[in-house]
Amino acid sequence: MENELAWLKKRGLFSSDVVVLQIGTHDLAQRKSTGDKVGRDVSLPDHKPLLAWQELVERYAGPRLANWLESPRPAPAPTEEDHRACMQVIGEMIEVVRSRSAKPLILFTPDREELDRPNRSERWRGDLTELAHRERAPLVDMLEVFRREPDRGHGAFRDDVHPNERGNLLMARTVAQEILRLAEQASGTAKEDDPAPGRSP
Repeated sequence: MENELAWLKKRGLFSSDVVVLQIGTHDLAQRKSTGDKVGRDVSLPDHKPLLAWQELVERYAGPRLANWLESPRPAPAPTEEDHRACMQVIGEMIEVVRSRSAKPLILFTPDREELDRPNRSERWRGDLTELAHRERAPLVDMLEVFRREPDRGHGAFRDDVHPNERGNLLMARTVAQEILRLAEQASGTAKEDDPAPGRSP
């Protein structure tokens, strides 16, 4: 999450009225990424391959064969410290968005596993909901949207984490509805603040 916060501070909002902060379950405990693996990890090359077959062997066939021969080491489990740090960063992102006269909108996207096991991340998602409520930032929970689908959302993912075309369409429609609601809300507030005809503000 620190990377996204740094990007916002450096690049700005491009005059956006609404900024959608897309936060997945893993983002609730994913700390800053560094460039240490660039050029060393086959998935993060720092130069073009000399030949197409070379890239096929080194970047795709080789790693798959290695994973087949030897089980990959599991990534370290996220900690409570990681989670607390990420929640603080999300709060800072909301502040940055508001400091530049835009409205923050949090879009929570679950992992596929949570469609059947929503309790897996219930506490951390509860922390996100509490933060959104405290900061008065609208929160769109796609876990609820996906689970209302006839197949409970399983057909909206292309892997264990990332939505497919259908999932992205559901997210786009849901976010669009929320943005329209925010626009109507802002318009209503503006009308209430307008002075009556013939009166000075």
